[in-house]
Amino acid sequence: MAKSFDLVVIGAGPAGISAALVASSAGLHVAVFEEHFAPGGQVWRGIDGPAARMWWRLPGVTAREASRFLTRFRHSGIHFFSQSRAWEITSSGQVLITDVDGNSFTLTSRKIVLATGAQERTVPFRGWTLPGVMTVGAGQILLKSSGVVPREPVWLAGQGPLIALYAAQLLTAGGSIAGILQTGAPVSWVRVLQTLPEAIWQCPGQIAKGLVRLAKIHFCHVRTFRDVKKIEARGSGKLEAVSFTDHKGITHHVDAAVLMVHEGLIPGVHPVLAAGGRVEWDETEMCFRPILDDWGESTVPGLFVAGDAARIGGADAALHSGALAALRIAMQTGHADEKALATKIHFHRKKFRQAMSVRPLVTTLSRLRLEQLSPADDVMICRCESVNAGTIRRAALTGSGMPDQVKAFTRTGMGACQGRQCALPLSVLLASTHNRSIAELGLFRVRAPFKPLKLGELASLSHESDIQ
Repeated sequence: MAKSFDLVVIGAGPAGISAALVASSAGLHVAVFEEHFAPGGQVWRGIDGPAARMWWRLPGVTAREASRFLTRFRHSGIHFFSQSRAWEITSSGQVLITDVDGNSFTLTSRKIVLATGAQERTVPFRGWTLPGVMTVGAGQILLKSSGVVPREPVWLAGQGPLIALYAAQLLTAGGSIAGILQTGAPVSWVRVLQTLPEAIWQCPGQIAKGLVRLAKIHFCHVRTFRDVKKIEARGSGKLEAVSFTDHKGITHHVDAAVLMVHEGLIPGVHPVLAAGGRVEWDETEMCFRPILDDWGESTVPGLFVAGDAARIGGADAALHSGALAALRIAMQTGHADEKALATKIHFHRKKFRQAMSVRPLVTTLSRLRLEQLSPADDVMICRCESVNAGTIRRAALTGSGMPDQVKAFTRTGMGACQGRQCALPLSVLLASTHNRSIAELGLFRVRAPFKPLKLGELASLSHESDIQ
């Protein structure tokens, strides 16, 4: 295997595949690494899996487009490494990888594209670590990859378009929904009227699909509770019931075997931070995102971020952001000049802006309640290390209250997920405790490896240069 490439792409979802195809067509030597056994990412997951026949029937699946891109990718000659984890990016452009057999090795690349996608925002509440409680994204993975439909009626809780999408997909697959608990903050209808015309003008198809999903939920007579607060998952050793307060202040206690929660998507910034890149706080989206230029290049020269790892926008936006990053890389590496690529650049910029034009409407319709960000002291924040909110608040008051110090005091973020789930809740909790801005506090420092690594996998680095 070649040890040097013009471009290494980490992640084979829409953004990664698009970047790889555009770069390869410009003459770059490209390698793509993907943790899953097949390309497609979360959006196109399962297209060739055991549940492929059902996958093509699910709402929200762009089957023809996905099939077209994946077919092009498979016949492109691009080096593709499945079930392989990238876990370090060095300042000299080296990428450390562990393959499916547990062997680790180092590659050198002139440019790198991170297309590692989004993650679901963690909003802890009482009982969220009980077996039977999971994220909507996890439920969707099971459905699309293996056709898994829960035997028991599912309770869905949270806010954001993924709730309606999964509900429609689950109903299509023959599943049953016990009810939907909408937890979002009250909607500003003035803001909706301001953002709706542009969304309809630029993305009429997306608006129509969203309305069809809501209609399906309505016609299937799924119970929906709005303005829900104080959700608690209860049970002894597993989920047995859910309690919540509705918009009238009435408290409900319902039997439940499966509760799926979702409070929006946020960029997965851990790889960027581990590589030395900088992030900024997005007050509108309530998350941190990488600081990038118009092409997707980060504050680390040569490191690009594309797709939902850069900014939440969905598959269409990801395809064009990946293409733009690849076009810029082709110019930087001398494989093409800007004049020759002017038409392609204009096309992808226009399509990217068009795909992103619906996002202001989405964020207006699905916003977190501020009280959700300040859980009670007994609520678990770091499930890996069993650290609750009270422990974090007490640690914050004994020192500077900065994320790195509290991490050292409490081990928050030192578990198996390495803080991907608890880093943002920790910073939000510290900000409220000290009455400081989240942007000022930032996130705690992230070091390589940014994915869990076994000692045997580390020891398999065979060459002295790899070990260094």
